[in-house]
Amino acid sequence: NLATHVTGDCFSACTRAYIAGRVRTVAPDARLGFHRYRIDAAYPIPFADIDTEQQRDRAYFRSRGVDEAFLARMHDAVPPNLWLPASQVLLAAGVAHRISTDPQ
Repeated sequence: NLATHVTGDCFSACTRAYIAGRVRTVAPDARLGFHRYRIDAAYPIPFADIDTEQQRDRAYFRSRGVDEAFLARMHDAVPPNLWLPASQVLLAAGVAHRISTDPQ
């Protein structure tokens, strides 16, 4: 039941914490950045399945009210690139509830 508010940059795993907010706001100049998941290890990581983790988080975003068109695109950018949707896209997709300088 916490509210989440972004005033600057919220990239990568930060977006998962942000979407957990009951009420989600972004400052007018805030940026949320999304990308495909990856593991930066030069050795195998047992039991780690990037595709499964992406699907699990996509389902979580869906459960938080994010629309399908946004979900279909949110993991398209390949790191180090990011998809930085405009605030209006975040609002229309249900990622953010409103643009505000006040997190209340």
